[in-house]
Amino acid sequence: MNKLLIFHVNSNSYYKNIVFNSLKEKYGSFKVIFLSESRKSRKWKLNHKDLKFPFKTLFKGDLEDVNKVSLIKRVLKTLREENPDVLYLGGYSQIAYWSALIWSKIKRKKVILEMDSNIYNLGKKTFYKEFFKKFFVKMCDYGITYGELSKEYFIKLGMPEEKIVIKPNVTDNEFWEKETEKYSRKRDEIIRKEGFKNKNFIYVGRFAPEKNLFFLLDAFKEIKKSKEAEGWGLIMVGDGSQREELMKYVEKEKIKDVFFIPFKQKEELPKYYAISDVLLLPSLSETWGIVVNEAMASGLIPLVSKRCGAIDLLKPCREEFVFDPLNLNDFIEKIKRVMNFLERDFHKNKIVKNIHEYTTDYASNKMLELIRKVKAN
Repeated sequence: MNKLLIFHVNSNSYYKNIVFNSLKEKYGSFKVIFLSESRKSRKWKLNHKDLKFPFKTLFKGDLEDVNKVSLIKRVLKTLREENPDVLYLGGYSQIAYWSALIWSKIKRKKVILEMDSNIYNLGKKTFYKEFFKKFFVKMCDYGITYGELSKEYFIKLGMPEEKIVIKPNVTDNEFWEKETEKYSRKRDEIIRKEGFKNKNFIYVGRFAPEKNLFFLLDAFKEIKKSKEAEGWGLIMVGDGSQREELMKYVEKEKIKDVFFIPFKQKEELPKYYAISDVLLLPSLSETWGIVVNEAMASGLIPLVSKRCGAIDLLKPCREEFVFDPLNLNDFIEKIKRVMNFLERDFHKNKIVKNIHEYTTDYASNKMLELIRKVKAN
């Protein structure tokens, strides 16, 4: 196999790019084709100097603003010019991926499909949608996916288990550990200056229906009724369609000690992890949940919905730190349990050390494993 062409949605995806950087050190014969610079739902900033691998961006701006016909034409033109031996498609939901798949079948090229969806992803799974997903999957030769939940769905859609490699979602653990530690030295000063509580739960992400944030607020409301919770706050970092509604709900229900923080770039988040103790991720639908990686690398205990792919990170202790996002009592019980045994050194040994196995090197090795498998066949 001489050339691998990777199609990905947007170039400002930090978590994808650090894995591509790692892959470049091991396998030089690939190029990444980004369909656009960004998407409206992602506000991450990108410094192109951080990209160490060869890439091409087809359109500036947000993908949602790109004309679909123009996108198809640009994709096909790129395929003709690059003439790759193997295509790596970053999903099946974009018309660009369908165009590339059809081209690959005509040209008899091998196709690797990356799929992050799982059985819990929101959206009505109608017969015709599932039919087209299965059709797409069966047209691909190999699969790569985030975790066990996604693998289960991949198999259900028709990809043979022996052709699937799990490549977990990863982040730069060293960055989060070091940057959070810097702010941790100023924890008391930050709390005093900005009015946070001495101990804090934290949520980081979009304020959207699938994130189940009213459920989170209801749980915190109940927790705050106990004397033990007087010194606890809830920090909610992010933006989204439900932000105003959530803020009004907190006011209406008179839920004390909830702090709403606007969306923050990667470099700004360690400050908030440093003054927090427990990450809460109650999503009804979450392909992975990269904030779990960030929080664990930053030294926080994660409490994670069983519908998040990132529960793979908690294999040694799922019974304690994974909950049902439809069962409020279960969630509250898990929170109380964490509050009862919370000591700063407790989770360092039991949970957080597990994150050190999930590195960019590990993820890129999984990609390389599949590339070699394709090459051998």
